[in-house]
Amino acid sequence: MTMKNRNLKGGIGILGGTFDPIHLGHFEVARAVKEHYELGSVFIIPTYMNPLRIDQKISAGLDDRLIMAHLATLDESWLWVDSIEIDRGREHGEVSYTIETLQDFKQKYPEYPLIQIVGSDNVAFHKWARIGEFPRYLDRIAVVSRPEYGEKMEAELAQVSEMYPEVAELIEFLPLVDNPASSTYIRESFQDGFIPSNSLYPEVERFIRKYGLYGTKAEPF
Repeated sequence: MTMKNRNLKGGIGILGGTFDPIHLGHFEVARAVKEHYELGSVFIIPTYMNPLRIDQKISAGLDDRLIMAHLATLDESWLWVDSIEIDRGREHGEVSYTIETLQDFKQKYPEYPLIQIVGSDNVAFHKWARIGEFPRYLDRIAVVSRPEYGEKMEAELAQVSEMYPEVAELIEFLPLVDNPASSTYIRESFQDGFIPSNSLYPEVERFIRKYGLYGTKAEPF
C-alpha cells in the first residue's frame, strides 16, 4: 500500500500559521480537508515565529493571536487550538519548527493518522527544517492549492521531488477552497477603515476593535 492509499478516516489535521488574524478562509481550508479525508479533528497551531519568514512583521501579540483563534473555533466541536509552538517559543525564545510539533503530536496521539495542511504559498518543503524526517510522523501533506501559485508551486515541488522523494510521495493537492481572504489584506483594510465582507468571524472582529488591534481605535468610553 502506498502512502497515498492509506485510510485517513478519523485522523488529525494540523494547520499551522501566524493567524494574524485568523479568518474565514482558514476555517474553510480546515473544513474542506476534514470533510475530504473524513478526519476526526483539525488543530489550529499558531506559530511563535515562522523560521522561513523571520523578517515578517507580526502585528498582533502572542496572546491576542491565541485568543482570536479560540474565539473562531468555539462553535466547531472538531476544530481545536493548540498553543504548543507558542509555548515552546516562550520557553526557549527561539523559532519553533513543525518537526517538533509533529513529534509531540505523534507521541500524544500515536493511534491516529496525522495530516499536515499547507497552503500553496508555503510548499518550499526542501527549506523546512528536518523535512526528511516528516514521513516518520505524517500520513499525508494536504496542499490546498490555488491557481495563482501554479508556476511557482510547481518549481518548488520539483526540487522537493528531487531532494526528498519520500516527502513528495506524501503530498496531495486539494483544490477545494476558493476563498480569497488574506490576513495581510485584512490588516491593511483595518488601517484603511474597513474590512472585506465575509472575511472575519464576528467575535474576532469585535475583539480586534475592542482592543485596538491593526490600527483600530479602542474606545472604552
